[in-house]
Amino acid sequence: MMRVLRPGPGLWWRWRRNPLRRRSDAVEAWMLPVVGALALTIAVLGGLLASQGVRAAADGQRAQRHSTRAVVLADTPVGPASAGRADGDVPARVRWTAPDGAARTARISVPGGQRAGSTVRIWVDARGRPVPPPATPDEADFHATLLGGLAALVSGGTVLCFGALARQRLYRQRMRRWSEEWDRIAPEWSRGTL
Repeated sequence: MMRVLRPGPGLWWRWRRNPLRRRSDAVEAWMLPVVGALALTIAVLGGLLASQGVRAAADGQRAQRHSTRAVVLADTPVGPASAGRADGDVPARVRWTAPDGAARTARISVPGGQRAGSTVRIWVDARGRPVPPPATPDEADFHATLLGGLAALVSGGTVLCFGALARQRLYRQRMRRWSEEWDRIAPEWSRGTL
């Protein structure tokens, strides 16, 4: 025969009417689900807002940056894939035409092994200044998920920490009141036992 598990009488004692229940017990009983629901709500909202912010920033970068062709001005050596550079990029002087029609030159990273006069793709902003490439949609989704999850953990955890501090304060108040009552009642009990 299978036994049905039912909540014991101790599970809901803080919500039941009881002459021994203190007001702080009722406050704590309601505080736990309220803090839990608030933490969950704030975690979800914080995560969504952070995620949307990252996606909006990535969309803004993709809208403001565009790729253009630049001419390499001198031969570049074949560079090692080290020193923080991807796939053997090396610094080289290049020239390109800005959106306003002016010719621009700068020293930027290009793939190694380029000949003078060859063209490479670079990313520029609306003023024609070289900038890093914008995040791809997949990279933006990854960063949005990562930062959204981190924001959810931090915001929800903060609410839970404040709830734990409030619960600790209730506990201290209960212990202080209990000690005060015991100090008042203990002498009467001591006389009766001597």
